[in-house]
Amino acid sequence: MLDDIAIFVQIVRSGSLSMASKKLGVPANTLGRRLANLEQLLGTPLLFRSTRALRCTPSGEQLYNQSVKSVDTLRATIESLRHLEGQPYGKARVQVSTSFFEHSTSNFLQIFFNQYPHIDLELILADVEPDLTAAGIDLLLRVGKPKKNSYVTHKLCDVTLGLYASREYLSEHGLPETIDDLMRHEHLHFLGQTPNNTLTLKRLDEFYNVPVSGRFSSDSILGLINAATQGLGIALLNNMMVQFNRRALVHVLPEYFLPTDGFYAVYPHQKSLSAATRTFLDYVINSTKHCTQQINSPF
Repeated sequence: MLDDIAIFVQIVRSGSLSMASKKLGVPANTLGRRLANLEQLLGTPLLFRSTRALRCTPSGEQLYNQSVKSVDTLRATIESLRHLEGQPYGKARVQVSTSFFEHSTSNFLQIFFNQYPHIDLELILADVEPDLTAAGIDLLLRVGKPKKNSYVTHKLCDVTLGLYASREYLSEHGLPETIDDLMRHEHLHFLGQTPNNTLTLKRLDEFYNVPVSGRFSSDSILGLINAATQGLGIALLNNMMVQFNRRALVHVLPEYFLPTDGFYAVYPHQKSLSAATRTFLDYVINSTKHCTQQINSPF
């Protein structure tokens, strides 16, 4: 019965059987059967079911509120005991930006898997901020603080953005020499980054707003990198990519930049971190400190 209550808690957190299935690694029909058995044992329905989502009945809400903390505490205790017995193990589901592999060291994952052979890592590549609970994400690595302020955030490092273009593009259209020159160039937009087609940049202690235009936009950092590499225009990108020399792009007007909130590790709440997720987070933090001494950030 205790296992079934833990399953019930995960289903409520996930918002659907399918998401809970991904989180637990158990077939959805098995979870549905375990939920039905729990409802039969308790003699009351726990969830209202629809084709799109699930929500608690009054009895289900009472059971969830009274058991969720106990389930989290028990799971953390069990995993901490297992951790003491040897290498941490389990599965961590982590979302990172699509540019993660552009800006991380080439052997970043290899080193992690060599150190922790019993941890399975599932990486989701996306630039849009997810609902961590609904999407079953254990850990989010992103530039900028999340919009949802109820999450736990850990700042890993500072990040700045700069302007980049290919040599081919600059050879054809000319190298901007002043910030006003940017107005006659084609710009590659990250969705939501240039509201009202106005690019905000900083030089020393002053901010400048420049009207820009362009035909290409994307919600993917990797999409912008590829477009800039193909000579489609000037893009505002993470300065760290130049340090790794992964792409033949030229830093345009390097004295102008856009500061960000920084690079963050984000997770739903403190007790949601499994041993596997905590281990990966600690590895990211240590890697960030090591790389910060050299180039400010591994990403």
